[in-house]
Amino acid sequence: MAILQEVGFIKVLTTPQGAYSKVLLVHPAVAMEGLWSHGRISEGIWQAYRTRAIEALEPSPDEIRARDRTAPEVSLPVEG
Repeated sequence: MAILQEVGFIKVLTTPQGAYSKVLLVHPAVAMEGLWSHGRISEGIWQAYRTRAIEALEPSPDEIRARDRTAPEVSLPVEG
């Protein structure tokens, strides 16, 4: 779970019941865009992902955010 949180595929809300008592899933297109925009995946991997997403009729990250105003911008920890 910590790795999924670190790379932006989930958002974790800590409650009195524990660190992972509430977990929000981030749409894969939004998470992948976050990884790409932060330089965590290459342009080639991003383009391969987007090509397959288009073939599968998956909405773009912008379409997801326009449809769902609660879709978070992915912010990753700064390394180094």
